[in-house]
Amino acid sequence: MKLQVEHIFGAIVLGVLSWGSLQIYDMNAQLLLVSYRVEENAKMLDENYAMLQSFLRAEPVHASR
Repeated sequence: MKLQVEHIFGAIVLGVLSWGSLQIYDMNAQLLLVSYRVEENAKMLDENYAMLQSFLRAEPVHASR
């Protein structure tokens, strides 16, 4: 069996396409993780903002003398 240039070229192309698909899969997984973290941070910021608003709107309590 003799190796032909087309077979070698096909194997190289298949390898490059496989590598590219793995890179896209990894990038998608990282993007999902980042978007999850951003969403969680946004929830925490909303909670902190609401707590700050309630603190600022509360009636001041003065100590009795």
